[in-house]
Amino acid sequence: MLCDMYGNVPIVDRFDVPAGYLPQQNTRREVYNFIVNDLLANIPKVTDEVSAKTYGKFNKWAGLTLLAKMYLNAQVYSGTPEWEKCKAVCDTIINFATTSGKITLEASQKSVFATENENSREIIFALPFDSKYVNEWNSFDVHMQTLQPQNQKTYNLQSSPWGGVCAVPQFISTFDPQDSRL
Repeated sequence: MLCDMYGNVPIVDRFDVPAGYLPQQNTRREVYNFIVNDLLANIPKVTDEVSAKTYGKFNKWAGLTLLAKMYLNAQVYSGTPEWEKCKAVCDTIINFATTSGKITLEASQKSVFATENENSREIIFALPFDSKYVNEWNSFDVHMQTLQPQNQKTYNLQSSPWGGVCAVPQFISTFDPQDSRL
């Protein structure tokens, strides 16, 4: 997200920094290379298992999906397009999904966003939330992202929501009228 939103951010790969430490800013290309190299070095070290046991844990398929995203945006991040690498990584994920049946689209797109979705075979990487560990106002801020500021009074929220998400009409018009996502 830092590479995507800001580009030139510091790379700090250790926790034992001296008091008052101020890291130097790196170029977006350096950040991109660091992330790609870290993924390539570590994807072989994580499990390729897809099950309830790996729900919410970073596995090979989550790593490859993140790698594909990096390659997809490589031209912006590094100045050099990586279309073939992106395609090859996506093909690896698709081939696994097709042959294993462990990753597949859900019959209803809405079921992916259900509160209890731990059995979804569509989710490649989940971020589990529960009221025991996620209880701060912005720990899961979908309400802040989607509600209008006036809804602060409606739902007695501590802070004013941000006004919702939006898409340009040209994007919305690309959906088939029969598509449930519309």
